[in-house]
Amino acid sequence: MAPQDWLIGYLQGTLSVSFKWAPFKFKPTFLIVPSLEANGALFFFFETDRQEGEEFVTPNVNRDLMYTAKLYLIVTL
Repeated sequence: MAPQDWLIGYLQGTLSVSFKWAPFKFKPTFLIVPSLEANGALFFFFETDRQEGEEFVTPNVNRDLMYTAKLYLIVTL
């Protein structure tokens, strides 16, 4: 799949943000929880047999980005 003397590299990351909000201060308590999440991945080639002074090149193969938005309602008794 990769050219000779090249390997495939892979980087992955996730970012999540959420918080809880109680709009009322009596029982039963309702908690509203919005949540955002983003995931990403990057695939790239890198050369294993480089010559001295040769420029370091990592061509991209593929980039993926996925995201999710959720809203939860929690009732505590």
